[in-house]
Formats: sequence, C-alpha cells, structure tokens
Amino acid sequence: MISYAQNAEDVVLARALGERADGFYVDVGANDPTQDSVTRHFYDRGWRGVNIEPQTTCFSSLQAARARDINLNIGVGSSAGRLTFYFVPDAQAMSTFSSEHADLVRSLGYHTEKRDVEVRTLDEVFAEHVGERTVDFLKVDVEGLEEDVLGKFDWATWRPRIVVVESYPEVSPWEEQLVAGGYVRTLWDGINLFFVRQEDAAELGPALRRPATIVLDRYDPWLYAEQVAQAGDRMAAAVGEYLVLVLLDRGAHSESEVRPAAAALAHVLSRRSDVVEHFGVPSETDVSGLLTWASRASERTGEPHVESLLPYESLYRRLSAGRPAPGRPSRTVDPAASVSTWLRLAKAALIRHARALRRRA
Repeated sequence: MISYAQNAEDVVLARALGERADGFYVDVGANDPTQDSVTRHFYDRGWRGVNIEPQTTCFSSLQAARARDINLNIGVGSSAGRLTFYFVPDAQAMSTFSSEHADLVRSLGYHTEKRDVEVRTLDEVFAEHVGERTVDFLKVDVEGLEEDVLGKFDWATWRPRIVVVESYPEVSPWEEQLVAGGYVRTLWDGINLFFVRQEDAAELGPALRRPATIVLDRYDPWLYAEQVAQAGDRMAAAVGEYLVLVLLDRGAHSESEVRPAAAALAHVLSRRSDVVEHFGVPSETDVSGLLTWASRASERTGEPHVESLLPYESLYRRLSAGRPAPGRPSRTVDPAASVSTWLRLAKAALIRHARALRRRA
C-alpha cells in the first residue's frame, strides 16, 4: 500500500478496516487531496465521504480531484456563523481559526492573511450530509480547536466507528465527553489520538493499538513512491533512446516510425523488472528475443503494462528478424548522444530501478 498521510494514519485505519472497496469517511481539515491526506488511499479504493476545508486553494484541489466526495468550503466550530480564518500562504497546513496558533505561526516567521469564513457545527454537517450512513472513520485536524469542533458533538446520535484526532496525548474535556459517549482510546501515534466506539472495540480495537511501521505493515510513503516513479520515467527516457538506435540499426525506415514503439517498450521495461532480468540490460540485451516477446503482446493481455505494446506488434515482429548493420551510423538521432552513452545511461538506470522495485516487493 502507498501511504499518503503525514504519519501513516491511513495504514493504521486500513489495518483495522481491511481492503474494502466501499466505505464512508468525514474529514474535518482535509487540506490537500493527496499530500498528507488520510483519505486518499480509501478514495482510490472506491470509498467516498465528506471533506471539510476552509482554505480556498485546497478546496479547489479537492473539488478537482474528488468528484465522488462532498467537498465543503467551510469551517467547523461550536456554533454556526462566521469566523476569522488565518491563512498561511507559505505553509497552508498551518492555517487556523485560532488567533493564538496564528501568533505562534507568525513568531516562526510566516505571514498570515485574515479571511472571513462560514462556520457550521459538526452536528449540522452530519445531519445534512451523512444522515443514516455509517461513518467508518471521522478524522479531525483543526490546529488546536478540537474543543470547539468536538466539545458539543452529539456522540449518541452520530457514531463514527473510528475517530482520529490530531492532538496532544493529555486528556482534554472533549475526550472526556467522547469517552463518556461510549468510545475507547486505543493509540496515540505521536501526533494523533485514535478512538474506537465500544460496539466495535472487539473487532477493530486490536488493529488500532500500535502505530504503523514499514517493516510490519509493508507500506511505501507516498513521497518515496513518487521518487521511484520519477526514477522510472527517467530510466524509460534513457532506455527509449537506446531502443531507437537499436531499432534503426535493425532496418527500421525512420526515427518517426520507431520512436513511439521504442517509448512503449521502454515504458514496459521501466515497470517490469522481470522482463529486464529475462532479456538482459542494455549492451547485454537479447534484442531479438525482446522484440519477439513484444510482438506477441496480444497473447499477454492479462500481464501488467503490456497494453501499450499492442499497436506496434507488427513492427516488433518485422524488426525482430533484422540484424544489426555493423558500423552503421545513426543519422536521425542527436550526434552527441552516441550509442555507448545511451548504453551506459540505460544500463545504470535499469539496474537502479530494478533494485528499487525489488525493495518494494
């Protein structure tokens, strides 16, 4: 699994809730739809929910990325009305309704901007947008205003199965009310408090008692996964140039003919370490075998990433029978990009990327 949350809260939740393809969440202080998002993993699996975000920039991103969700550009407080929101342009996750927190942010050298924002109570949001649905988890990240958001919430009427609150570990009045309403604290992960309702404590509680670890939970942080993907793209570009030269040398008519086919095959090699290991890295590649394999992509439609090869099967088949022309110069590729240069780049990139893929396996 890829974890998008700042402290792998989504890993802990997935451990408890399983790999269901449906579910419902409420996210108070949703911020970005991907970076540090507790809900992105679940949305990708088919879930939907309510995202509450007073920042207009983050709200616009949520609207663009979360078509299934209900996205609300409001704040949540102890009563309905309007409040001053302190927006932090250079650190948007630190934006807050708390004037004390805003003072702290400014003391750290950040600039804040005052904005007038509509505020509703959490009960009102649940009444209008949740109704009789079961909420699998409620996540609250409100930069110190937990009491305003949760202090008057009706835990008897609205009973999310799991509650995750970014807060200090000391017991606060809002937690006393939560516990009195039939919830059990299971974990403080260093940033967040986790609670489970008593009727689900036996089923979900054990999975919510320890923070996520990469070793035991076998997840990849989103930023690492992005870096691996970017490395794969760079590797695909290098290998693609190598394949252009190889295909031209095997009798292709022109660079324009082979470049899309080379790019498609390079994409597969960047994602399929098993194919690289079978046919070899550049300078040692069994090119005829690789092209023959690619020419039969339609027989492997159940395998990952091969669909991009389908339009070029006939070209791969024709060139698989070709033979390199000794000493033939490449006239259609940048002369500075010699075959030996591309071989070194492609081979090094393939080896690095294959190692990264193995680490993730």
